[in-house]
Amino acid sequence: MAGQDESKGPEQEPLAPLLGEAVMELFGGLTRRGRRSMGDLAKRGREKLEANQARKDVDQLYQKLGRETLRLVQAGEVTHPGLMAGVDRITQHEQRLEEAEARVRTDSSPAPEGEE
Repeated sequence: MAGQDESKGPEQEPLAPLLGEAVMELFGGLTRRGRRSMGDLAKRGREKLEANQARKDVDQLYQKLGRETLRLVQAGEVTHPGLMAGVDRITQHEQRLEEAEARVRTDSSPAPEGEE
């Protein structure tokens, strides 16, 4: 068996360190690329969150402006045909909403005894 150990040629011994270095270089490159990709994904995620928050802020500002405009038109401080038509539509929808909520309250009230 000692003869078999000696049968390994001198060419095979330097191959192991080279192979190890190649594997380490490969995994190192994959690790760096993975970290870079994760950083890019995190950056994109933060940018999307920022854009969504900005969109939400703009929507809230529009709602606030709309409520203030509604109050001004109802108070007669602002008169504009387009705004007045919008206020009329909002008033109609508010009435429909109140009627629907009243029906829901009536329908969900407990039945008197004996009618179950």
